[in-house]
Amino acid sequence: MYFTWIFIGLLILYAGLFFWFPAKAYLGIALLFLFILYLCDCWLTVKRKKILLERVYPVPVYQRQSFRVQIVIRNPSRFGQRFVWKDEPPFEAEITGNEGRSFIPAQGSITVYYDLIIAKRGSFQFGDFNVRVNGGLFLFSRQYKVVLPQAIKVYPALNRLGQPFQNRQAGQEDGSHRIKLFSVGGEMAELREFVRGDDFRKINWKVTAHLGKPFLNEYTPEKDQNVFLFFDNGRLLFDQNSESGSRFDYILDSAIMVAYNIIKHGDLLGALSFNHRVERYLPVGKGLKQLQILLEQFYDLEAVMMESDYRKAFQFWQTQNNKRCLIFIYTDIVDLESSKALISHLKVIGRHHLVVLVTLRKRLLKKLQEISITSETLAYQKGIALELLVQRENQKRTLLSYGIHVLEVEPGNIGTAVAEHYLFLKRTGRF
Repeated sequence: MYFTWIFIGLLILYAGLFFWFPAKAYLGIALLFLFILYLCDCWLTVKRKKILLERVYPVPVYQRQSFRVQIVIRNPSRFGQRFVWKDEPPFEAEITGNEGRSFIPAQGSITVYYDLIIAKRGSFQFGDFNVRVNGGLFLFSRQYKVVLPQAIKVYPALNRLGQPFQNRQAGQEDGSHRIKLFSVGGEMAELREFVRGDDFRKINWKVTAHLGKPFLNEYTPEKDQNVFLFFDNGRLLFDQNSESGSRFDYILDSAIMVAYNIIKHGDLLGALSFNHRVERYLPVGKGLKQLQILLEQFYDLEAVMMESDYRKAFQFWQTQNNKRCLIFIYTDIVDLESSKALISHLKVIGRHHLVVLVTLRKRLLKKLQEISITSETLAYQKGIALELLVQRENQKRTLLSYGIHVLEVEPGNIGTAVAEHYLFLKRTGRF
């Protein structure tokens, strides 16, 4: 129950009149009449039916992309209602115009709008819709909340992932450049006449002997092969969101682009995330439905400040799969001690599977490597950076000696780089 400014103004006016004319009896009657009017206004306002709401927003909602929230407000009462409103969007959002004043005619409806930007991925909760309604006499103001709980899912900026595909040349595969298939593995697609520059290993000698001129076999890469995406969301990838996004934002963008290529080229897609335990697991599947399941299951994945248990993760995965697979592992390599467990387990996994370790390039280390030494602090920082870079290179060479592919890429280029590497492995028949 609230007093309006009009009612407060009338009380102030009455106090002034009472001060100047304290003996006038009609002033007491006027005060009684004012409170009777206030109670009538209160009764009539409370008796009115509360407004009805529907909150609508576009689906899907992308990270860091502005979108408009539409609220349809209906008045079931036989009287028009003037009110002040304020919505409660997720507190993680940047808000523009989520409050205002409106009037709804009797049994009518209006629509109000405001804009949001949410910089983080994940599921976020809307709060209540707050309303303050003025009475017909403008003496009483009623405030209440319309409970309207809604969860909004914010996905990675998938609309940005279409840009590399839109800019490709005719006949070019997604995320890659045209590469000639030198391997004679895969499925045979057709026979054609030999032309200068063709690989002699593809010549079909039986057909050549029968027809009297050289013919060769054209191969297409095999399909229905298992490809897994591993996400190490433990301590090594834990960082806070910045204006350009966390490292896991870039990793998720890359994973979705790679998954799109995997599905398009007829392979089976699976995924697993882990830290000190296995968090999420997606068995292999095929088709665009599998891509949608991947997105729904991993769109809100974030790194946590937990030490990753590689043994537990790889043992769990091996109990679920016995077919040779291509595995992309999104993780990081820092120093020898931190990566010892990872390297020892990758050495075992790499004997039976083709493993690609994907890591983001350390911009800070490169920056420290290039700075000029002007103080003891900078000298110490540069020395540590150089030592970490040397250890990082040594670990990369160790992984390469075990047959593990290592992709160290810039954050902004990770999606295209990993997709191109997948297609390179696909075309050359490496798995």
